Amino acid sequence: MSPTTRPIWLSLRPRSFAIARELVRSARALGVAMTGLVGMLKALTRTVIVTALREEMTEHLGYDKHEGAGTPTTGSGQRRC
Repeated sequence: MSPTTRPIWLSLRPRSFAIARELVRSARALGVAMTGLVGMLKALTRTVIVTALREEMTEHLGYDKHEGAGTPTTGSGQRRC
């Protein structure tokens, strides 16, 4: 596998494991379940997916969700004459 086709997670592996280890240790210290309806795994998965979708939308639109494009919105109640 050449460096250009190497999956990004392999490059982030040591850092990712350190972050994951810290999350698990913190969750255990707080008595948070790892799995289940209110478990850390479900919350973490949701957070990653929502963040990825928001970042993708921001990149696509060219501005953050509440920032706006700098132009008036259609249907804002103002009439054009």
